[in-house]
Amino acid sequence: ALEERLRSLLSEGLDHALRPTDESHHHQQRLARRLEIASSVYSSWTGKENDASKLASKIADGSVDNLRSFVTEKDEDDGVEATSTVTVEVRDAEDLSYEEFWLRYMFENKPVLVSHIGREWRATREWTDHNGALSLGALSEAFGDAQVWVTHCTSTAEKSAGERERWTVREYIENYWRKDEGDRGNRSLYLKDWHFPTEFADYGAYETPKYFRDDWLNEYYDHLASNAGPGGAGDKTDQQALECSDYRFLYMGPKGTKTGLHADVLRSFSWSINISGRKRWFLLPP
Repeated sequence: ALEERLRSLLSEGLDHALRPTDESHHHQQRLARRLEIASSVYSSWTGKENDASKLASKIADGSVDNLRSFVTEKDEDDGVEATSTVTVEVRDAEDLSYEEFWLRYMFENKPVLVSHIGREWRATREWTDHNGALSLGALSEAFGDAQVWVTHCTSTAEKSAGERERWTVREYIENYWRKDEGDRGNRSLYLKDWHFPTEFADYGAYETPKYFRDDWLNEYYDHLASNAGPGGAGDKTDQQALECSDYRFLYMGPKGTKTGLHADVLRSFSWSINISGRKRWFLLPP
């Protein structure tokens, strides 16, 4: 069977990856996972009866060889042990030029964490207290009547994960965030995709960092909005026009709120900054 053949192949010419050492442990796990995937693919090709005769077309079109190569391929580092995580570089904005950012990170499609940005922004000054904590009272007082989307992060008896409700900012803060965690029931609600920069364009919450000012995506939508005429954006309600206006969003939520695995809109590049609190990111290579 293909599975036995693959096991044989794994032991041929890959001794350096199968040594029982700590350094090779992760590599062995990777190989075991590939073998597990190959076994599942093989079963799907041959059916529950593992009828090898059904492999004829897969052999003819090269699928079997491709599957074997998938299992036995070496890592890109040609024997140097791979790791399950990659450290994202941290750069100080004072030492990172636009040209270096463009060539080293954007052109190479590599993530980077840039420190010391936003310290003087109005949002930072007015939305956080002297300890850096989010000032919920200030937000509720200034923007409490704004209509926002609140997304369910997890499924409940009433709602499925990803479903949204229309609330005001004040309702979200007073009726959810400020409640004790035990009083929120089993709900995890995330205020997200709020078009704050467009809805409050005159507020001046932030200044776009120099690295991201060449923003072709939002420039396009800004152009559409400024040139909308009869039959265009004017035919939409104010809310519909706002929701289709750009891709500049504000997110806020207490501990545990999250966004699921996704690719950013139109597979574009994006940038994000934390004004307050902590956020964990999981990034997958393309």
